[in-house]
Amino acid sequence: MSELFDETSRQRSDDSESAKPEAKPAPPSRKKLIIAGAVALAVVLSIAGGIWYYVTPSSADSPEEAVELYIQALDSGDEDQFKEVICAQDRESMNADQEAGDSSMIGAGIDFSDVSYRVRGAEKVESDVYRVNYTIKAKIEYDGQSQRIDTDGTYVVVKEEGDWRVCESRRL
Repeated sequence: MSELFDETSRQRSDDSESAKPEAKPAPPSRKKLIIAGAVALAVVLSIAGGIWYYVTPSSADSPEEAVELYIQALDSGDEDQFKEVICAQDRESMNADQEAGDSSMIGAGIDFSDVSYRVRGAEKVESDVYRVNYTIKAKIEYDGQSQRIDTDGTYVVVKEEGDWRVCESRRL
């Protein structure tokens, strides 16, 4: 009888061992590291997205801001930004020139340095049309020649698709 009892006990212990799960869960510290890593990644991506949004404006909320973005795009030679802040008519003209083989992109061959500018106010002409006065001071180099410019001028700024855009082709 004791042999029977020992045999039954052995079977039960064998059954209980085989009932144990094969895979063990990851240690809690590893789970915490994974969660912390995911949270850190989300924070970094959020910060990077916020910086990108605020550092690279693609549209202007006012006529004055449109002129500022326009001058900055001219200064940096940023064609994509330039196209974002010019009116549709100027953009179409620029695209047509490029398709015709005129590669004279904004400021092509002209190097700007020591650029400073001031937007001096906007005058409403129509509900969605303003004249914006500016002053630009810069050193320009072209074809081996260098000179300083100090100029005042006026840009026409129009509202298109909810954004303000500089429109040099429009005369008032």
